[in-house]
Amino acid sequence: MTSGGRNPNGRSSIYLGKDGKWHGWVTMGVKDNGAPDRRHRVADSKAEVTRKVRELEKLRDAGKTSKPGRRPTVEQWMTTYLDTICARLVATGKMAPRTLDDYRSKNKNWIVPHLGKHRLDRLMPEHLDRLYVGMAEQGKAESHILKVHRVLSRALEIAMRRDQVGRNVAKLVEPPGSGDVEIEPLSRSDVRKILDVVAGRRNGARWVVGIALGLRQGEALGLRWKYVDLDGHEVKIWWQIQRTKWLHGCGDPVACTKDKHRVPCPKDCTKHRHREGLPQEGARLPRGEERMSQGLHAAREYLSQPPGRRARLPAPEEPVEARHPGPC
Repeated sequence: MTSGGRNPNGRSSIYLGKDGKWHGWVTMGVKDNGAPDRRHRVADSKAEVTRKVRELEKLRDAGKTSKPGRRPTVEQWMTTYLDTICARLVATGKMAPRTLDDYRSKNKNWIVPHLGKHRLDRLMPEHLDRLYVGMAEQGKAESHILKVHRVLSRALEIAMRRDQVGRNVAKLVEPPGSGDVEIEPLSRSDVRKILDVVAGRRNGARWVVGIALGLRQGEALGLRWKYVDLDGHEVKIWWQIQRTKWLHGCGDPVACTKDKHRVPCPKDCTKHRHREGLPQEGARLPRGEERMSQGLHAAREYLSQPPGRRARLPAPEEPVEARHPGPC
């Protein structure tokens, strides 16, 4: 570090400017175009500008240099993270649509209202502490607070990888507890009542398998025959279906929305079917055709839903993240 004058060939410098203020700059590295990446700081006293310069030098020496230019706010970065990064993961099958919906909900209700105006590089651990305390005071469960923390921590981790910030402040905060509650399993008599009720239903096998193996709803509905080995008494839970957000049944959401419906309505529109009492498309499918085309053992209930209410069918080989075989 030099002091008292300019030194364009050095890595840092402090000098008294013509405006009467103390100025300092630090060479943090090289920009994308090959030019030196110099960061400038101004203060009323030499001691203050020296402190700022040394902070930059410490970040540079620790390899925590952020990208040049103005840092985005938390709200701006969360928008980028959710609408671009996470949306791409959903499009490629690496993230479930419901997971992204959950991220958006927590961002809208908690992260943006409480942290959105902070610049990303000026976000402090104390800001997160206050958010979590506020959530607890409003009666939110510890598991809910922990999910918000994980969403924010993941977004900040990606921001650090992309040189938007020099550190992930969420890792400096003690994570909220999970608040796990012991699950009370069904009694034998309750299970027997359920099995008696579903025995006569066309999708009763879905309930029997789900109760026997403890499957989630999407895993039970998405169970495919190719993963069921009746002779080996084994079922591989490698696939699931999930219900996505409601979409209007007809193919023109701009001209025919929930608030503005076209008259007359096209015959392929869900609202038209309900109004005219027409049977739903899925309900007319003969046995063994579309509902069995992907090997779904419980697909009839899924395909009997109106087109706009159908769950998401993943790609044929899309796996569930946590694969687990279980005895049949």
